Amino acid sequence: MLRITWLAACLIFSARLVCAQQAVRIYAPGTLTAGLGYSRTERQSGTPWIQEPGYAFQLTGGIGMRYRNLVGAHLTAGLVLNTFSFIKSEASYVLASYTTTLQANLYGWIPLSRRHHSYLHIGVAGARMGYQDDMLESEEQGFRVMARSFGPPRYAIMPEAGVTKTFYRSHFALLLTYPLHTDRSDVISLRIIDPQGGLTASSRAEYMGVHMRFAWDLSGYRKKPAPQLPEPPDHREILSRTETRNQRFTTRARTATLYIADNGQEDQDSISVMLNGSYIITRNELRRKPRRIRLHLQEGVNTVMVVAHNTGQIPPNTASCELRTGFRRYRFGISTDLSRNEVIEIEVR
Repeated sequence: MLRITWLAACLIFSARLVCAQQAVRIYAPGTLTAGLGYSRTERQSGTPWIQEPGYAFQLTGGIGMRYRNLVGAHLTAGLVLNTFSFIKSEASYVLASYTTTLQANLYGWIPLSRRHHSYLHIGVAGARMGYQDDMLESEEQGFRVMARSFGPPRYAIMPEAGVTKTFYRSHFALLLTYPLHTDRSDVISLRIIDPQGGLTASSRAEYMGVHMRFAWDLSGYRKKPAPQLPEPPDHREILSRTETRNQRFTTRARTATLYIADNGQEDQDSISVMLNGSYIITRNELRRKPRRIRLHLQEGVNTVMVVAHNTGQIPPNTASCELRTGFRRYRFGISTDLSRNEVIEIEVR
């Protein structure tokens, strides 16, 4: 266990050294696994007890890293639940066994579709299952049950294969898996005895399962570039106008949202918006319903310039604005015409 923890720590530290080059992503994976298990049973002649399919559920979370969507590794910990059900016409009995798990996964991705960002996922995990010695006995009206789990902790190899789809800052995988315990002895046993006959069941707690894994990137991802639109034909004339700088804001957030709407009667006012010299909105007609504009900010002072392409039926172009950064909201008005542009400054500290 200490070796696995040390290896994971070394891998994560090494990944941090190259994250600045966007080669490695550090991510937090969470995995929900559902599977079908089985147990070997011996039924006495005439017994009405019947075994139903067993179920296995696993929930884990941890930390990992991935290199250029080629190979990756993560360390996770969580809980595993195995259940086995036995029924007869007038009764049923369910055995549930909980255990902890620590897993170290290594995997590789093979591209399936660059367009849809999907990959074939092939990997293997080494797992430690924290089984312990425990016993349960109960007896009531001729019905007797004896259940036992066996220690010490076991180790398992868990191959996994399936498909993965990546998104801007996350990925989702759907994988088939089957844990193979290195110790082939049983970890759970159950014996049911009643006047009509008995049943004995034992299991290694192995199952065929499906991993549903979601991972969120913590670092190493590339920031989305701000959208850039072609310059309008009157771009040179726009830059020759005077600039009015009446609004300045400070924030710690790297993104902000600007809502801009006509300040009075809709009169076909047309504007463009530039962020740090690049057009993000061109020739937009102002309306009473606010237009939502997403701003991707950089460290330092960012300039948002609002320019007019006409003055509408009632000059000048006036607009009501609301800037949202984090939990803060700022409301203000702007005014532009064909001789001056309105500049809003947003400083990211």
